Amino acid sequence: MLSLKSLAFVLFAANNVLAVGSPFGFASGTTGGAGATQATPSSAAELKTWLEDSVTRNILLDRTYDFTDTEASTGPACKPWTCSPNPQLALDGGIGWCGSNPTTTVSYKKAGTTSIRVKSNKTILGKGTSGWIKGKGLLLSGVSNVIIQNIRISDINPQYVWGGDALYIDNSSKVWVDHNYFKSVGRQFVVTGFGAAKQVTISNNYFDGQSTWSTGCDEHHYWAFLFAGNGDQITFARNYVYHTAGRGPHVGGTSGYSLTIHLFNNYFNDITGHAIDADVGTKLLAEGNYFNNVKTPSTGNTNGAVFAPTTSSMNSQCSSTLGRNCVSNTLAGSGSLTNTANSGAISAFTASVVKSASVMDPGAVASYVLANAGLGKCSLYHPDSGLLVYVSQVCRSIVEESTSYIHESNKTILGKGSSGWIKGKGLRLNGISNVIIQNIRISDINPQYVWGGDALYIDNSSKVWVDHNYGFGAAPQITISNNYFDGQSAGGSGVLTNTANSGAISAFTASAVKSASIMDPGAVPSYVLANAGLGKIN
Repeated sequence: MLSLKSLAFVLFAANNVLAVGSPFGFASGTTGGAGATQATPSSAAELKTWLEDSVTRNILLDRTYDFTDTEASTGPACKPWTCSPNPQLALDGGIGWCGSNPTTTVSYKKAGTTSIRVKSNKTILGKGTSGWIKGKGLLLSGVSNVIIQNIRISDINPQYVWGGDALYIDNSSKVWVDHNYFKSVGRQFVVTGFGAAKQVTISNNYFDGQSTWSTGCDEHHYWAFLFAGNGDQITFARNYVYHTAGRGPHVGGTSGYSLTIHLFNNYFNDITGHAIDADVGTKLLAEGNYFNNVKTPSTGNTNGAVFAPTTSSMNSQCSSTLGRNCVSNTLAGSGSLTNTANSGAISAFTASVVKSASVMDPGAVASYVLANAGLGKCSLYHPDSGLLVYVSQVCRSIVEESTSYIHESNKTILGKGSSGWIKGKGLRLNGISNVIIQNIRISDINPQYVWGGDALYIDNSSKVWVDHNYGFGAAPQITISNNYFDGQSAGGSGVLTNTANSGAISAFTASAVKSASIMDPGAVPSYVLANAGLGKIN
């Protein structure tokens, strides 16, 4: 029998890490709760306990964990903005931020002003679109190896500045924040402290700035992202930044600090203020981003160093450092990328994860991000190679995509139990190598029509293993094993006609054929019925 532990993709499959895909960019190699059995907390209190303990955990969120009313409070606040309607107020936490602004007393949710302190070696994964941490954010301080994927974090005192951040990372490393939904917070969606946030990737998230309360009274949230740590090393890619007004992101600001930010293939849409604001200490490379209806794509702050190409000649300036050209950014109905031609910034991006980054043309960014960013959208069809996709009921139980292509080599697609189902569309492997497709169902592809679609099409590809699947109704190095091909046809067999051509044998000189373990045919029906198809890997 086949053992998962013998497979090349042991890291994510056998260790029960149900995060979909694998981290790319600076967070490459992050494994989160690898080795831990997946478990679902029964209450907000239990979730908090699990996140704050020192146990390696693989946590599945399948409901709303509501902290909103657990610590209700009243306290002093101030009125920094006088616009109308619904300006944000600011809580006065004794830090002197309010200054001489008019004061008042307000009722707020105290739970939001302190975050859950997440410890090292955790995976937090939402099921479908159900995983929601409400009324409280997450704090990663002095920790390493954390995955946060496919959850919602929102409703953290959105009417009050200093009401709470959704995610705070300080003095931490190997953090992957992927396919989440952020909305309705008092302060930042994501903020880093003064301690380095190293090896961090923020990808495929939906940052929704629509808010009743705002600093400009225009329902656009101002406080989006603040990256402030000395040594910050962040990949910010394929995110949807929508309906904001500022800090998109604000980077740096402390003399003597150094921050390296790779910003690529993000969709910035409907921003009434600014996106990039690079202050002292910043080295920022922005490529392949799409700015739509953004008033100020870059503030033009001269203290930071930004390279954000918009022409082919600018793109070519990257080649000596990256070993490839950069990809232009696109501006549509937007202002200009001011003071973003500082080629000196490129020298900071020598890491292999930047050089090998898969950066798509900006013309494809809007449609890709809208289709893939946020909850329930973890997808088989990822532009990076080296990917394991775990098809299960966790992120998306039935995957339906606009294309059947697997675009890159080095993919493993693995179904969980018997629930991994690709319905209504097949897979096409064209000009690629090193792909495993295991323990999934592919079906319901126009069965009433010839030319209605193939389940699996392999062309000009090599090293493909198709194993333990159900429903599959000239390429070298292909193994098709332990599959259940359901044609629903009657039994009774004819004869093997014209099958005694011994000359055919001469083609089978490969060691894989010579060493094949072939059982007696009398044992075949019972073995195959017991082992072929879904849920029978052990």
